[in-house]
Amino acid sequence: WQDAPVSPSRTRSLFFRSSRVLVHLGTLMAEAGQTQLARARQLLKDASLSPELYDGIDELLEEVDDTIQQLGVDVKTQKLAVAEMRKERERHMEEIEEKEDQCQELKVLRVELELREAELEKELKLREAELKELSTRSRGGGVAEAAPPQLSPPPLAPQLTLGGGG
Repeated sequence: WQDAPVSPSRTRSLFFRSSRVLVHLGTLMAEAGQTQLARARQLLKDASLSPELYDGIDELLEEVDDTIQQLGVDVKTQKLAVAEMRKERERHMEEIEEKEDQCQELKVLRVELELREAELEKELKLREAELKELSTRSRGGGVAEAAPPQLSPPPLAPQLTLGGGG
């Protein structure tokens, strides 16, 4: 199953799930560690131990406490990293949606331009036919009653700006 391709969205989903599980596990371990450490300290106080043994055990408990504190810091750091990745993912999703919107706008514009082109081609054919008819009349011996129509340039098609300004 390791050779099967995994989509990027599936990979991100699995990553975020595993990150959440690790953060939750770290939080539980830190909380449980603090509770166990407090219990161990209380048991140590209640036990009748030699001062050397008490100091050795106390040093070990301090090391455990330091480790638990570091675990808590690591969990907080991981939570911040996960939150930052979520923000980045949301930003990417917004960018994708914006690009999809632009793509749709371009498709609409393309259709509008194609329609306008068809209208202009139709109008051009009509004018060419009128011009041909006038030319035929003038050759047929009669005097042309009107000058050939002046072809005006087509109006400019609407333009879409692709910037994010607005």
